Amino acid sequence: TQAKRQIGSIINPIVYATAFKSGMSPRQQVDDGPIVAGEIDGAPRNWRPSNSDGKFLGVQAAEFGLIRSRNTMTVRVGNFAGIENVRSTADSLGLGELPTTPAVYLGSFEQSLKNIVTAYTIFPNGGFLHRPYVISEIRTKDGQVVYRSGTMGYRAVSPGAAVMTGRILEKTIDSGTGAQVRSLGFRAPAGGKTGTTNNYKDAWFVGFSESLTAGVWVGLDQNDRTISGGYGSRLALPVWTEVMKAADAKSYSMGKLGFSGAMSKVELCAGSGLVPTKYCRQAGKAALVEMPGDMVPKKQCPHRHDDDRSLLEKAFTR
Repeated sequence: TQAKRQIGSIINPIVYATAFKSGMSPRQQVDDGPIVAGEIDGAPRNWRPSNSDGKFLGVQAAEFGLIRSRNTMTVRVGNFAGIENVRSTADSLGLGELPTTPAVYLGSFEQSLKNIVTAYTIFPNGGFLHRPYVISEIRTKDGQVVYRSGTMGYRAVSPGAAVMTGRILEKTIDSGTGAQVRSLGFRAPAGGKTGTTNNYKDAWFVGFSESLTAGVWVGLDQNDRTISGGYGSRLALPVWTEVMKAADAKSYSMGKLGFSGAMSKVELCAGSGLVPTKYCRQAGKAALVEMPGDMVPKKQCPHRHDDDRSLLEKAFTR
């Protein structure tokens, strides 16, 4: 509740939710290639963040960057959203004022586990944030209620942006960096995200089921390296999984997350994530996707006879 540690890629869902609120589609194409000088607003020209596996996988759908925790894609998604918009979202989630440099997109700041878990409650709750409390109720000896905590929450993020991000976090557990949750035996519908900081000092996993949002941080009091290869998926995820399995056994509700009811099927350009034109269809780029009705883009794709690189650049011009 008090100690603050660097959060790393635990920030990623908040960056993506902000980008979705700003008009990005989960299927919009984002480059996983090296960051080039002058590309990212406000970054030093020599700033070259890389991916943890040392690889660059080329142009991918935006959601791939969250599912696989791709740093270069996340930086570009954050740049699309804008640093001030990301900081505003974080502030609305109770994380306070974030640094003003683009390194914030990769979680280069400190927070408490309590505040991070609180922020993640927006994803299974359609953008509604639930505040933490210790005392639920106080009664007198004859049963009179003299204090009740109540719901104590508020709408922090648009429903559509939260639902889209929550659905991607489901995929993260089913096939992404959190897939070990399934191999360790937790089968209920859930979503979550790993986090690892430089030199393996902090390992995180924060996730949610229908009725429970929980987070695990693993590290040392001295803020030193844990172990070589001490990723969130290796150290924090197994703890989280055991907690959730125990909660399931204790009759916490573990039903469907309720995302599907908010979704509509719409046709979008797979290159830009925008309303397709006849040129998109001629190029084989138009595709049916599911997304919340309040997040369906109104802007028409700039697709003509351009190659994908030109299309990507145009789509990222806000």
